[in-house]
Amino acid sequence: MVMDCRRCDEAKRETCSFVKFSWDFDGDRLQGCPFDMLNHSTVIMFRMFSYWEKGLFPDEGTWMDQSAKIVDAMEVIEKEIADARAEEHKTLMRKNRKGR
Repeated sequence: MVMDCRRCDEAKRETCSFVKFSWDFDGDRLQGCPFDMLNHSTVIMFRMFSYWEKGLFPDEGTWMDQSAKIVDAMEVIEKEIADARAEEHKTLMRKNRKGR
């Protein structure tokens, strides 16, 4: 699942496919905009991650010069994205096998 929420217009959210989207997370069934379920600090970390991937760090220097909190957060986000992509790939492979 890839979400590009950069162009989100909260006033017109009914046009967003994720408003009606639902998914399972940790045994709970969730529905709606995932960003509505996050606190402000978490949203900032997700935004920071897109810069992190490009080598643009919040503090001067290399990744080793960043705070442990930031490095840990970026590693967690990176792992979760990798896990989600792996799950998407497995689902796609199962669908392809069924379609033969």
